[in-house]
Amino acid sequence: MLLYLVIYAVLVIPPFWILLPRHGIPPYAAIMAIFPILAVGLLWLMAFSDRLNLKGK
Repeated sequence: MLLYLVIYAVLVIPPFWILLPRHGIPPYAAIMAIFPILAVGLLWLMAFSDRLNLKGK
């Protein structure tokens, strides 16, 4: 069971870690994406965020 959680975390956290700062959200908030309901909340927050910072790319 723990192995599945680790694999899920390795697959889910890096994309959030990259995308969150572009929407003005600290990257360490990506750790919350380990929990599916919070991942949906972060996606919702990014979808309706007014700040999109593309200066880094």
